[in-house]
Amino acid sequence: MLARMAFVMQATMDCGEIYRNFKGRMDSGIYTIYPRSSDGENSAPLRVFCRVEAGRAWTVIQRRQDGSVDFYDRTWEDYSRGFGNLTGEFWLGNDNIHLLTNQGRTFDH
Repeated sequence: MLARMAFVMQATMDCGEIYRNFKGRMDSGIYTIYPRSSDGENSAPLRVFCRVEAGRAWTVIQRRQDGSVDFYDRTWEDYSRGFGNLTGEFWLGNDNIHLLTNQGRTFDH
């Protein structure tokens, strides 16, 4: 499916924006977004897992499924940068979450 492309030609800020750009024709999976920094400029590309469900898409910041990734024995640097694998268990990283939550957008939980 076209929406499964890892790179979206237009700089998108989050999974919801990708979903709207593809008019709802996307599947859950790994996509590249470009969160805006505090000065309004696009930041470096960020690969994220987008979850699509019930007519909406979310940028996933943490996924735990089977305990295959240790979330306990980690350094502050690990939590700052992120760890794991987007195809399995992961933590997106405090720095990346900060970028996502400072774009002036509303987030559902």
